[in-house]
Amino acid sequence: MQKLLALEKQPIFHHVVVRCFCTLLDAVPHFNFRESLLVAVVRNLGSSDDVVRRLCCSTMKSLVTNEGKHGGEATVEAVRLIADHVKAHDCQLHPDSVEVLDSTFHAALHL
Repeated sequence: MQKLLALEKQPIFHHVVVRCFCTLLDAVPHFNFRESLLVAVVRNLGSSDDVVRRLCCSTMKSLVTNEGKHGGEATVEAVRLIADHVKAHDCQLHPDSVEVLDSTFHAALHL
């Protein structure tokens, strides 16, 4: 996990590493390093790279929609991290990120 986090900072590997984070989080949200994966994915929700941002947004939506895989624990962690992300960016979010919040609220209403 540490090697992936280090490789994420290198532009040549950024797309591949983010795809690994997203795929792993989506496939096995109960993974030991889930919080590290969530932090990395949430950090990239506002990426200026369209591919990275859309991949991360899609992963977060999937995580919320399929919360039966993890009993909702990952969703709670994700919402906390997204709230911190919103605060850190002074509520200046890309519309794709706003869609993630919207899907989170819709999923919560259907519980």
